[in-house]
Amino acid sequence: MRCLRILIVALSLLVVVRPAVGDETIIHDRWYVMEMMGERAGWMHASVVDTGEQIRSNTKMLMRFNRAGVEAEVALETIFLETRDGEPIWTESTMAFGGQPTTTRYEFLPDGVRQTTEARGQKTETMLQPIEGAWLTPHETRQFLTSRIASGAESFSVRTLDPSVGIEPVTITYSQVKEVRIELMGRTVQAYECLTTNSATPGLTTREFIDAHGDSLRSELDMGGMKLTTIAADRELALSELVAPEMMVSTLIRPDRAIPGARTLKRATYLLRLPDGELAEPPTTGSQSVERVDGQTVRVRVTAEEFAPAGDVDAAAYLARSTMLDIGDETIIELRDRALEGVGDDELARAEALRRFVHRYIRKKSLGVGFASASEVARSCEGDCSEHGTLLAALLRADGIPARVASGLVYVDEFAGEKGVFGYHMWTQALLEIDGALRWVDLDATLPGTLDYDATHIALGLSALSDGETINSLVHLAPLIGRLQIEVERLD
Repeated sequence: MRCLRILIVALSLLVVVRPAVGDETIIHDRWYVMEMMGERAGWMHASVVDTGEQIRSNTKMLMRFNRAGVEAEVALETIFLETRDGEPIWTESTMAFGGQPTTTRYEFLPDGVRQTTEARGQKTETMLQPIEGAWLTPHETRQFLTSRIASGAESFSVRTLDPSVGIEPVTITYSQVKEVRIELMGRTVQAYECLTTNSATPGLTTREFIDAHGDSLRSELDMGGMKLTTIAADRELALSELVAPEMMVSTLIRPDRAIPGARTLKRATYLLRLPDGELAEPPTTGSQSVERVDGQTVRVRVTAEEFAPAGDVDAAAYLARSTMLDIGDETIIELRDRALEGVGDDELARAEALRRFVHRYIRKKSLGVGFASASEVARSCEGDCSEHGTLLAALLRADGIPARVASGLVYVDEFAGEKGVFGYHMWTQALLEIDGALRWVDLDATLPGTLDYDATHIALGLSALSDGETINSLVHLAPLIGRLQIEVERLD
């Protein structure tokens, strides 16, 4: 649900400066209502505190929504600590989407950035290279925006960090800035209307109403079938009871014609198109080739039985242990051994045995989980496509087979009362040697029996599910939701 994250920005009505407990001063403290398609879906709370020696920026968000009638919840908190001179100290992000929370912290050290990820009591540490290029901390960003707005600038950009998607800096661009008056919480307030874009989500434009410090008063993102709005409010309204709105049906895509016999389709060609804006090119995989038609259109060819050679692949990244794929977990190892009992040494046969095992093992096919780690799924036996894909990837790696997940689309004859539609989906790819060459082979553990994969799977992104990458790996889907069109060009 990466699309929900682009609404988490620093929001404010007015700059608030008042004494706090002890020597702390609260610079900014505001609550917000979050709406999805005109219905309240959650809240957000943003604050900035001057401790006397440091500046702490904190954002918390909780959203609830229905996925085909099943309620799900996503919670996110980010913290950024910096010196009063704008030197970063550390930042962290904690996310829970149906499963146990995962916290990733980045500590800014003289020789690089130390990343620590913790989930289910397990910690992993990695040293990363220093961040390249100039960028601004959250408080520096707020000061920069204040100066640019005061100068009367109609457009400007800032390079900063969003810890929820890692420590690769993002560039936020403000354009068409003009002064207006808007109604907010029963008052007429001064604001600046503008359009914003974020380099992390190319193709998406948000309409913002900001105050003199660049804090958003109202944020509107229209993604075709899904409209997300964030509005400054008081705490009581933000936290009041709500009925979670339906989300999944609005993300389904109806192609120009039905696809008969989808589960046994071996070859297909599709035209993917955005009615406005440039469509990013989907990845080329073992089963998928991509051809650019024009800026808004790409042609995707999918084969279900033939897998092209992968070329040079650094397999280490697809064998590594991570929070999402904890291949050293005792339950993961136990499940691997159980699934492969009596299976020979052939890797393709072992991969298929693991796929079928995962399908049977996840007994409760539920949309209410979200995005749980393989270790969580191994214990709960519950989940949807992402849990099937994640558990299978972990079992493959535990057996020494490099694996990753693919996120994209799959055609279904009927879902949530809708017929003949593509829905967003996740499955697994294993790197296997076939006919003397390494090839990425698609494996969909949501399918029963011999139905391992078909040509209605369209990959839009790939991920090794490394620590710090989980949310970021879904960024490519956000600009497509509610806007992507699919034309079935050929079926074989």
